[in-house]
Amino acid sequence: MFRAVLATALLIGGAMLATPSGAQAQGLVPCARENGFCRVPYPTRVIYGIPGRSVEVFVRDGGVPCSNRVFGDPAPGVAKRCAFVARGSDRGPRRYEERSGRYDDGYRRSFREYDRGPRDYYDDEGYEEPYRRYEVY
Repeated sequence: MFRAVLATALLIGGAMLATPSGAQAQGLVPCARENGFCRVPYPTRVIYGIPGRSVEVFVRDGGVPCSNRVFGDPAPGVAKRCAFVARGSDRGPRRYEERSGRYDDGYRRSFREYDRGPRDYYDDEGYEEPYRRYEVY
């Protein structure tokens, strides 16, 4: 009986230690203390407060003052901080297949490949390289 209780306690304790904190889970990057200025490198959400009591604002460019005047006071009498959500932490699935495997034909590529050239599909099996045809009337 004692071993079962001890094993359960160790299992629960290990799970609690292995679980990332809220900041790590959201991918938060600290940017300023209270009454400072939080600069953001891209449009993102800025979160102001303390763990468990916070307010968030979407910032398009530049940054935002980290103060009660902008966000309100989520935790009166306690020193607060600002952090922004890291890019990539706030997105959905990266590939079309992950969004809906039922309708995907495998043709589309990941979102991050928009700045690369077209994929050469002619190297795949069963495809021949196209050639130009001229029809004569």
